[in-house]
Amino acid sequence: MVCEGAAAPLHRTDAVDQEAKRKAPPVRVRLVQEVALGVSPVERLSRMREHVLARPFAESEDVPHQQPFSDNVENVLVLPEMWPVGFFNFDGYQSFANRHYDEYHQLLGELSRTLNCWTFGGSAPFRRGEEYFNRSVVMSPAGACHYFDKLHLFAYRSREAEILSRGSRLVAFASPLGMTGVLTCFDLRFPESFRALRAKGCQAFVIVAAWPKQRVAHWKALLVARAIENQAWVIGVNGSGEDFGTELGGGSMIVGPDGSVVLDLVDESASQGAVIAAGLADQIRAEFPFHDSAIPDLLGHSSAFPVVRSA
Repeated sequence: MVCEGAAAPLHRTDAVDQEAKRKAPPVRVRLVQEVALGVSPVERLSRMREHVLARPFAESEDVPHQQPFSDNVENVLVLPEMWPVGFFNFDGYQSFANRHYDEYHQLLGELSRTLNCWTFGGSAPFRRGEEYFNRSVVMSPAGACHYFDKLHLFAYRSREAEILSRGSRLVAFASPLGMTGVLTCFDLRFPESFRALRAKGCQAFVIVAAWPKQRVAHWKALLVARAIENQAWVIGVNGSGEDFGTELGGGSMIVGPDGSVVLDLVDESASQGAVIAAGLADQIRAEFPFHDSAIPDLLGHSSAFPVVRSA
């Protein structure tokens, strides 16, 4: 559903909106926030496969609020954090990484090929050597892969920081959304990560999460803030429902580069989509170039943090 309280665009006119939509490549984005898919990884992987494939992209345009586009529409699928194992299933992290990670990776490839979409596959525990990471995986229809290991590990009433190692770099890559950065849940609270990615040309950010219901207001406010301060598309997918004793908040959103809320999922089991104009970020930045006034020295050490950019 379209959020009734969507923020007003910044210094824009309907004429500018229509011109931006005409020039920008259309992208159909589908959000899936269901995580109550069973207890075992085998159940969860199987049920997510059935859930996603049961509804092809051609039938998922629940928010036809934009002007009609041609048939040349790219597809993007986004899943939530740690859905194959359950974020709060800490005792299952290492077992999943050792026994089921390859199945998870293969499923993302299958979904991308079958649906001809880019799959932002949420995240899952991954083992490298003797260390374990919360790894986000992105897969293109042609099989190209991009990986991001979560930087900021959650320690408040959580064992994530005890069991896992944090990542060591940010990742930017070209996708149908434009140059794109992926971040994971708690990373959303640290705006310097987004600023470093924007400096590398990112026009869109995808955040996958397992954000508790009790603080879901923070999740929503921060998604809008990250969009406004970076003039970028922000796509946030949060799990919903019971997750090993913790209620997740849902509230997955698509926020435009002007801060307007394009899509806000309030139904816990919702799987909805919207067609967006991916190039709109460039239009907004050209019209209101406030980043030209940024003082680079204020970024401090974060300006030198590793950001890997791939085509």
